[in-house]
Amino acid sequence: MFDLGAELKKLRIQKGYSQPKLGEKLNKSVTTICRYENNEQTPPIDVLIKIARLYNVSIDYLIGNTDYKAICVDDLSDQQIALLQVAISEFKDKTNPYIDGLTQRQQEIINGFMNEFAKKKK
Repeated sequence: MFDLGAELKKLRIQKGYSQPKLGEKLNKSVTTICRYENNEQTPPIDVLIKIARLYNVSIDYLIGNTDYKAICVDDLSDQQIALLQVAISEFKDKTNPYIDGLTQRQQEIINGFMNEFAKKKK
């Protein structure tokens, strides 16, 4: 069974936040943060959304529905976004010689990423 409290604590520590610091960022008391991490209280959806954004993970990752953390593009510069868009175009071109050196699974992963990124930028 998934342990939300343990996941919240792990992510907080990975981010380098103390419980008081996280409480400040979420506008919650240290007691409330402690209750979340000890599974004594479940964070409401608005708090889960804030936590997910703060840790750059998806809600699905946060609640244990997936093992994949989200890729957040919100903090990318315009130049970084432009480079990703070029990569999308290049990898959509099936005649690109770089694609031939990848396994079928690697191609599927890259294509999935590129398609999702392209959808978000439309």
